[in-house]
Amino acid sequence: MLLKTVFIRFYKSFNFDYIGRLARTQFKEWDRIGERKYPFVEVPIENDITAIVGANESGKSHLLSAVKVGLLNLKTQLEDVCRYSDFFNAKVGQSKLPDFGYEFSQLTDSEKLRLQQILGLESDTRIDKFYFFKFLPEDHKIYLNDDQSIYNIDEAQLKTLYTILPTVFEINSKIALPDSVPLSYLIDEHNAQTPSWKRLGASGRNDLGNLIVENAPQFATPEAIANNNQHIFNSISARLNTLTLEEGDVEKTKEKLTQYQLAEALLYKIGDIDKKYLTALYKALTERKQGLVQGILNEINLRLEVSLNFPKFWVQDRNFQLRVTVRDYELVFTIRDRTNTEYTFAERSHGLKYFLSYYIQYLAHTPSHAGDEILLMDEPDAYLSSQAQQDLLKIFEGFAHPATLGNKSVQVIYVTHSPFLIDKNNSQRIRVLEKGAQDEGTRVVYDCSRNHYEPLRSAVGIMAGEMVFIGNCNLLVEGASDQIYLSGAAQQLTKDRIKTPIAERINSQYNLDLNIITIVPCGGAENIPYMVYLSRGRDVEQPAIIALLDNDDEGLKARRRLARAILKDKGRLLQANYLIGIEDIEPDLSLGHKLTCIESLIPLSLAICAAHLYFRELFPDQSSQLSELNANDLHLLATESGSVLEAINLWIAQRGLDIELSKIGFARSVIDLIKTEEKKDEIFNILGLDEGTKQFKENMQKLNFRINEARRKAEEERNKDRVSGKVNRLIDTFVDHHQSEVTKEDLELLIERIRFSLDESLESSHIDFVLQQIESTLKLGDKTLPLIDDTIQLYRLLDIVKSAGKLGSQDRGILQGGALNEITKLITAQPAI
Repeated sequence: MLLKTVFIRFYKSFNFDYIGRLARTQFKEWDRIGERKYPFVEVPIENDITAIVGANESGKSHLLSAVKVGLLNLKTQLEDVCRYSDFFNAKVGQSKLPDFGYEFSQLTDSEKLRLQQILGLESDTRIDKFYFFKFLPEDHKIYLNDDQSIYNIDEAQLKTLYTILPTVFEINSKIALPDSVPLSYLIDEHNAQTPSWKRLGASGRNDLGNLIVENAPQFATPEAIANNNQHIFNSISARLNTLTLEEGDVEKTKEKLTQYQLAEALLYKIGDIDKKYLTALYKALTERKQGLVQGILNEINLRLEVSLNFPKFWVQDRNFQLRVTVRDYELVFTIRDRTNTEYTFAERSHGLKYFLSYYIQYLAHTPSHAGDEILLMDEPDAYLSSQAQQDLLKIFEGFAHPATLGNKSVQVIYVTHSPFLIDKNNSQRIRVLEKGAQDEGTRVVYDCSRNHYEPLRSAVGIMAGEMVFIGNCNLLVEGASDQIYLSGAAQQLTKDRIKTPIAERINSQYNLDLNIITIVPCGGAENIPYMVYLSRGRDVEQPAIIALLDNDDEGLKARRRLARAILKDKGRLLQANYLIGIEDIEPDLSLGHKLTCIESLIPLSLAICAAHLYFRELFPDQSSQLSELNANDLHLLATESGSVLEAINLWIAQRGLDIELSKIGFARSVIDLIKTEEKKDEIFNILGLDEGTKQFKENMQKLNFRINEARRKAEEERNKDRVSGKVNRLIDTFVDHHQSEVTKEDLELLIERIRFSLDESLESSHIDFVLQQIESTLKLGDKTLPLIDDTIQLYRLLDIVKSAGKLGSQDRGILQGGALNEITKLITAQPAI
């Protein structure tokens, strides 16, 4: 079964639905307390993933707590009551604990049967959904299908009900993978007979050693030991009690224990490593069998590499590896990145440790075979970079849509205030909470995505202008209606793709990933050249930019301006292959009119349906005037303009009607209609909506393919410039600081820094090749001659490093091997140093 709605009333920041009490004409039985109406705040939950977004103190975490109260059967108390509720009242008989409700649907046959048994119903009783309400402290009710069939349930029934309700679990967002873990803990942590000294980590052993050194005179002779044995015993016992992981230790020790348990899950549950290998490792360390130690470590690292498959989720470094080594009887976690350099956790960001923690908890989770599950996660963005947050979305998708055959889907509900943890491909997943004025309490903002995400922007505390260039690639469009068409179609195509079997899915290049592409409306074609200049013309770091322009006079004029825009020292402002024209698309031939704008891709049948929907919502009294609108008339009018919107408005004007369709309103009507769940009107079927929707999606897929082609090229250019810029800056800084003398150690450090800035591009591979040649030519491994004598010749070699990427990637027919030969000739032509 699936959780569909959470109902909350009088709980912490949630008072009750003030707006609902004013706007509704009908109320459910559960919304009443005596004769007074207190409608619940209702939060809809998606079947797969729900993102709870809101400003600080808006009630996001309280919502997660409300889910746990109902599904984990937790108790509430006076401190949980909303402080501005009518029922936070000290008068006798006037106080009341919070109320909660939960709607469930999509029950399996066995779950329906179990519920029938709990309620004492006949086996043929229809159950489409049910509502479970907790009117605390003791009143529990079930409403079947609606609020007419009400069943009071006692403690025994309640206990049985909890056996079929979804199970709640959490990913702990505050626990990171530890830097190290004592081998003794991994070997026999569960053995109560294990002496406390065997559970010491490296720091504990050091502290104990320092204690002995500090009291060395007491150990100097057998007589001294005998005379001070009680004092020695007391000192060592006291120190052991503060160092070991025993119950009753301070909170910090409990946190460390949780970290160790995470490491244990990584090794045993995910890595499937046999504990006897770690036991053998401990023994080999005590016996100083270094060869055996290294052999065991190599085998453990191989198991971790195979079982983690971490690069699938960590796109920042596809060569990333989590490895282990040993130090002072501790298993130490290290990281090997694309430079083939190994680092300890202390040398890398906190974000990586926490992301690893989330990933390990994801892999270690054992799916429940007893029933459905719901994952809760509270603000996981605290320690993660923007890219790591995007990677975390993949973990959520892995829970909700598991790739492993037989694994059940998990509903995911997470809380965030970060724009990078909002999946723009699936805006229907977003729930915005905001704090009402005075005693209104928390409320839900519905349809946040329809108005350009404005409530969402307010909730996360940023303005629209600050969101413009935050994406990996930015698509400039002329207006807001273009953004609505592109994002709306992309979201629906994403939903279609999820429902389609993997073998039948269309290539992902035919859709836009809105978490990668940021669509930026510029307020008209005339503004696009200036927006390009603002983003690329003034800064060293240039974001990837592509632009979509209409094939009308304004669009053509903007293209000519961009073609003439040449920047000093930077070349062309925007390459021609990053400009996309609507006329480049090959739409369904049945359109029959020229292509001038994105509305040209809308089939006539879909356009007519959208016009009907628009007039119903905004001009219901005049909607009957559209009854004569037909495809034949529209085709003749659209042939001239290429825009079905202009054709419809021309048709309306010809009939003397003083109304027109706005671009944004018409765009929203089109997107509303392509959402399959909203096709409910028979007239739309008569007008051919299904066929029009199909054609429109196919046309948008072709446009998306062209956009993705330009996106890939723009990102390649950005990556190339970013690598070259970093390498050049490193070399220039090095030359400035080493004008008179350069040691081999200095040069080795420079080479290490350059390698750290490289990526997986062809340009980077050529730069790395030159570095290898320099290391060989200068014999950097030979420390008998620590100084490099001829710095001028060295700087010439470094100039080759700066040019290597360009030589390897220039468009003159040089294959990779040929480019490497050219580079080799340049290096060997330099005089020996």
